[in-house]
Amino acid sequence: MAGQTTRASLPVHWVNRAVSVVGSLRFFLLLVLLLCPLLVLSTILPQGLHDFGVTEHGSRPVIRILSRAGLLDPIHSPWFLVPAALLCINLVICIGKRVRRFTAHPHMTPGADDSRDRVRLSALRSLPRFLTHLGVLILVSGVAIGGMAAFETTLELPHGETVPVAPLVPYRGLVDEGLLVRCDSFSVSHYESGLPREYRSDLTFFLNQEILHQGSVFVNHPISINGIRFIQAHYRLDHHAVITLAHDGQTRSFSAAPGQRLDVGPETTATVVRIVENVLSLGPAVQIEFRSPREQGSVWVFSRIEEILESYPELFEELPHLNPAMFEGSLFSLSGVEPHYTTGLIVAYDPGIPVVGAGAIVMLAGLFLTYLFPVRRARTSGAQIPVKGGDRP
Repeated sequence: MAGQTTRASLPVHWVNRAVSVVGSLRFFLLLVLLLCPLLVLSTILPQGLHDFGVTEHGSRPVIRILSRAGLLDPIHSPWFLVPAALLCINLVICIGKRVRRFTAHPHMTPGADDSRDRVRLSALRSLPRFLTHLGVLILVSGVAIGGMAAFETTLELPHGETVPVAPLVPYRGLVDEGLLVRCDSFSVSHYESGLPREYRSDLTFFLNQEILHQGSVFVNHPISINGIRFIQAHYRLDHHAVITLAHDGQTRSFSAAPGQRLDVGPETTATVVRIVENVLSLGPAVQIEFRSPREQGSVWVFSRIEEILESYPELFEELPHLNPAMFEGSLFSLSGVEPHYTTGLIVAYDPGIPVVGAGAIVMLAGLFLTYLFPVRRARTSGAQIPVKGGDRP
């Protein structure tokens, strides 16, 4: 019977030994030493190269080696996830030890009241460390939740256009199918050097054709709709040409962007190829490609063509492709070039953010209590007795 008892206690002994090792301070420091270099590498090495195909067979050998080792995305690699999971287990064991101290009750023996008071006082003094460990565990859990359920995508929204939000969200049911967003206006201010100082987008959100929310988005000031954040990321400046076309006795004006094709008549089209703000100090101009059953070609149309002809009367004879009436029955004129902004927004969803915030609050509360009520150890008759900071034995 004694041998059976010894053999049965062996697994329990090894389990207790493993729990003691994993929950020790040395194991915690070892995990931190493993995680810190990975975090440093994630800031030094370029991330997201998989999205651009840089890690394919045509890339450099060093890039391929780093990609196969998981060092181009260390936060999502086993090198980080395994130590992080072990760190969570370490924190759970430490928290369990603190909880046992809170719930410990000495046996009712002579002097048990004093013993119970000492245990409770010791547990109360360990409360700051308990809160610190618990806060870190909650914070890490929030990061894990965000890593599994978060998403982020980019939306380029031209000024004045409206787009649905649902196609941008990979999770069904997170947003209503009738949710729309429109860019009402975009503004940008610059420093004297010409660099952008601040840019903002005025957005309107619609739900089933009714206004749900209106607000401005600028850098570090996002808008949140149903937990989805719209973050100002970048912008793009395009130019639209205001063109007037007289064709077969009909005149019409339109605003066109590069690459836009216009139907002029039966089997007749005019495509805006390029828009230039200032061509050789002669002012704005637009290049138009004209196609019809009778003729086809390319023409440059200047907004200040009358002034140019006064200085160069024989311009059309020497350079016929600058004549806005070079195509029979058609006359182009350029009224001007208008700036047209496209705002770049990041559409992001991270359900782990509230959890991370709660964990940070709990951790800071534990650190605050630790420094507010430090625990010192005084020696009395060869024993160590924890006392409050400032109190002396």
